[in-house]
Amino acid sequence: MGPALGGWLTYDYSWRWIFYINLPVGVLCTLGILVFIRQTRNVHREPFDFVGFLTLSLGIGALQLMLDRGELKDWFHSSEIWVEATEATVAGLGFYLFTVHTVTTDERSFLNRDLLKSANFVAGTLLMFCGGLIMTGTLALLPTMLQNLMNYPALTTGLVTAPRGIGSMAAMFLVSPR
Repeated sequence: MGPALGGWLTYDYSWRWIFYINLPVGVLCTLGILVFIRQTRNVHREPFDFVGFLTLSLGIGALQLMLDRGELKDWFHSSEIWVEATEATVAGLGFYLFTVHTVTTDERSFLNRDLLKSANFVAGTLLMFCGGLIMTGTLALLPTMLQNLMNYPALTTGLVTAPRGIGSMAAMFLVSPR
């Protein structure tokens, strides 16, 4: 229902309402958590790896900013992107520091290295990454193509892309373990 609801909100109101619609859902979820989930004491709590978290956040954040702004500003034909090219360096440095910290830390790292010993986990993660890369690319490009190249209004674009969500939901139910 997401694409159809988003298209209707954008068409009849404004694109900002796509974000406002999440407010009542968030309030309901918060109330549900407060009412139905009881707090339990955990005697042993794993220490949080701030260094791993900060280096991974730095790498992902810098890469995301460079990729977002690069597409808008015609990549390296813009002086802003030349300045932001340092973000590629910062992203690379952040990923490098995260990798070094994860491999060399004695205590529990942000990424549990024991997970990487499981062939099933590694294969599943790689397959999900490849599938997600394809689906996310088409998910981002299809509405833009429909609106900019084919001149569909936002409501029609939402209705055209809605079956993808229905198909994904049906596939999730079919492949879920029982």
